Amino acid sequence: MEKPKLDFGNFRLREQTVIVQAAQVMDTILANFHAQRHLREGFNLRFLMMQNARLEIQRLIQDRGNDPLSIRDSVYLNMRLNSYYSNLCGALDNLAWMISWELDLLKGLDESDPASRTFSNLFGRDFLKSLDEHYPELATLLEEQRDWYLEVRSLRDPGAHRIPLRFVNSILKPEEADASNEAYQRREEYLRLSSQAIEKGDFKAASEYIDEAATEMERLEGLGKFVPIIATSEASGSRVMSAPDQLRTDHEILLTISNVVLSAFTSNKHGE
Repeated sequence: MEKPKLDFGNFRLREQTVIVQAAQVMDTILANFHAQRHLREGFNLRFLMMQNARLEIQRLIQDRGNDPLSIRDSVYLNMRLNSYYSNLCGALDNLAWMISWELDLLKGLDESDPASRTFSNLFGRDFLKSLDEHYPELATLLEEQRDWYLEVRSLRDPGAHRIPLRFVNSILKPEEADASNEAYQRREEYLRLSSQAIEKGDFKAASEYIDEAATEMERLEGLGKFVPIIATSEASGSRVMSAPDQLRTDHEILLTISNVVLSAFTSNKHGE
């Protein structure tokens, strides 16, 4: 069976372009110390962490083929996935703070002030209205991506979402689903028996039950096949999405926004 693919095309070159752009803006354009700080210590660092997370997700998905995720691999992948989206949203916020500080978009800007934090939202109405006075074309381009941003925040931002994003460990056939339920029930029973044995002081029996539970866990991990699907948990129920399609789309838009914002500063020097 063909291995799952997570192809990011020419993103490596485009990522390098954004990093070079950021260095140019930081070194030759920005005059405000706090704007420089948000670009250097915020956006740049988050961008590199996203790049690492993307490459690790791509490597693990393509190397493993269709084997179901082990608990260890599942935790590792989920860490990288949530790191990617947490830093994606944070990087956009850093760009907003950079612009707010450099252009003095809000009088009395204060990073500890809730009103300032609410204002410094790259897609916020008040932010875009103020930005329009300096960079009308940039404000228009950001407004066009507002719906995407709201969807990211509501469905894929692990901070706002509360329950972390996760990769589905495996897809089961009907007969495998029955075997999975049976193995799970046996595992739970062995764990219950081990607890009872510990309460009685019979640690030898408890160890044997724990070994049996581990065996059932191995059976569970071996069922089904891996398909790169991301799942979210919401009050209304679960939602799934294709990991290759979603990550590719979100990364494409992130690179476009980063390029547009940084290019506005390098090509127009504050609209002068």
